[in-house]
Amino acid sequence: MKLLGFSDIITPVLKLQLPSYGELELRFGIYGDGHLYLSLYQGHLCTTDLTVRIEDSMDRLEDGEFFFNRVKLSNYEDDIYDSGMFERTGKVVVSGHYVYPIWKYKKNEKFSD
Repeated sequence: MKLLGFSDIITPVLKLQLPSYGELELRFGIYGDGHLYLSLYQGHLCTTDLTVRIEDSMDRLEDGEFFFNRVKLSNYEDDIYDSGMFERTGKVVVSGHYVYPIWKYKKNEKFSD
């Protein structure tokens, strides 16, 4: 049985170069409910999660979409977007005092899953 909110890290691992931070690894996983989980690593250390799980809003996500962790990554949001790996959907969800944009991972020959 999987617990909702936890994830299994799966492959692939992609390199993400952020001008404001340096090179990070983007690691993919799946939340217990099947939604996409992304985390950023520097070496073997997880620096932060790119995604946020919002319990009462997960049904708003379509395939490949996720809630971008703007709370922890607001200073790096443009650099992460400029990597070309993601697209902004224009949709947002409000949870508490925070607004979380919904992004989508681009699946193509350069960034494959």
